[in-house]
Amino acid sequence: MTTVHVPRLLTLRKLFISTGTILLIVYLCERLPLVPNEHGTPARFVEVEAAEVEPIPIKVDAILERIAMIRERLADRYKTIGIDDDMLERAILGRKYAETLERLKNTILEVLLYGKTMNIGVLGGSISAGAYLPNIDLMYANIYGSLLQEVFGSQVIVFNGAVGACGSNYFSYCTSVHLEVDQMDLILTELAVNDGLENAASHERLIRYILELPNRPQVLYVHFMLGKMMRELGRCFNAEAFVLTPMSRHYNLPSVSFRKAVCPFLNASSNEIFTPGDNYNHPGEQGHELTALILFHFTTTLIQNICGRLLHQMRISETFSPAKFMEDNIAEKEFLPPPLFPDTNDVEFRCWSTLQPIISDSNKLKPIYNRGWIMYYPDMPRTRNDIATSWYTETANRTIAFQTTVSQVKPGTICNITLLTMTCQTCGKARVFLSKYKGTQIIADTRDIYRKMRLAVIENVKPENYTIVVKTLDNDPFHVVGTAVSCSNSLAYGLM
Repeated sequence: MTTVHVPRLLTLRKLFISTGTILLIVYLCERLPLVPNEHGTPARFVEVEAAEVEPIPIKVDAILERIAMIRERLADRYKTIGIDDDMLERAILGRKYAETLERLKNTILEVLLYGKTMNIGVLGGSISAGAYLPNIDLMYANIYGSLLQEVFGSQVIVFNGAVGACGSNYFSYCTSVHLEVDQMDLILTELAVNDGLENAASHERLIRYILELPNRPQVLYVHFMLGKMMRELGRCFNAEAFVLTPMSRHYNLPSVSFRKAVCPFLNASSNEIFTPGDNYNHPGEQGHELTALILFHFTTTLIQNICGRLLHQMRISETFSPAKFMEDNIAEKEFLPPPLFPDTNDVEFRCWSTLQPIISDSNKLKPIYNRGWIMYYPDMPRTRNDIATSWYTETANRTIAFQTTVSQVKPGTICNITLLTMTCQTCGKARVFLSKYKGTQIIADTRDIYRKMRLAVIENVKPENYTIVVKTLDNDPFHVVGTAVSCSNSLAYGLM
């Protein structure tokens, strides 16, 4: 079973005396300069040969055998769920413009050659947080991680940073609060349900931030939909077509589409893939399993291709070097294309949040002044990965304040301070302003028929220490879930 971690990645850094650890040490040694020994042979290659415990061809053959065995074992499930070649063709999008998948290939090679632990991160809403599932192990990413671990025979760890009702307008500021993205090899982004056209620029900001990370994680879209959209609109609907597909084409990112896979079989009464726990709205166990198996098929096909190329190279080479093979097969960093939306290159952004999971206590939103607000803990199933805590009041003229700092930035950079709130059908309004700067006042209205993230933005602030003040205007519920500082420069292009 996949190990599922929410808190800090430091727990990964415990060393175990194992084949994977030895090979990882060998990998690190290979990064050292070439120093010839007394025989004139580069010393690091001598150490590689001495340190190997399991010959690479045996390991690769074992992985290929396990893929075949697992696929044979899952054949009956494929039939039961209705997965066939046509469904796989519909569900796996972007292969024609993202065939290289260099970042994921790099990770797979490191797993094959050095026994690397593969870290999978998850960003998404309530679906990825396990809403209405009886067990978080039944969430699609955990099933997928377990199957990959079985294939590799080495550790695959899923880190779940999903938070219910959150989309790109939240994660573009607060991703690092919930997920150590700079430690991830693969990041599954499930945002098609919670994103809309109004979040398109925020989504690009999020994607550019991830793609520019030094560790170069692979981004893989996972597009779900909700059952109520099918029943209310009479068709499958999410942000996939008008936001995420254009973005995936622009940045060459592959997608796995639950919507494309199942829509041809659905009608308004089709409830099998949705859970009865919330009136057949969120995907249920079968919907999560279907998505996990499509992800598994997509990834193992790539693994088979890499294994075949690796074995071929070993057969034709008299002296095979893992380091040389890695060097020849890792692509150089390439420039990101220009952004589709202006001001999506953030040179600085910081976030403090009440929402859980949360990595560090330093990321928690703590008031410096509080009159009449409480920390609200909703009644949520313990099986979920997230907890939607918030600073809360339902009384007028209640004040809470938070401190933040806008650091010195280059000339021409525009900085904003944002209050992050959660909406509800009966939620009310509040006055938001910066202390000593009454001209910055804005009204935050949090009433909406849906529960979702809403931002109150104070624009174009100068580098300084600020106090953000929130004062309610009516006797209705009001939820504060975070504050953020962002500074953008639309002329700054990064590297992939």
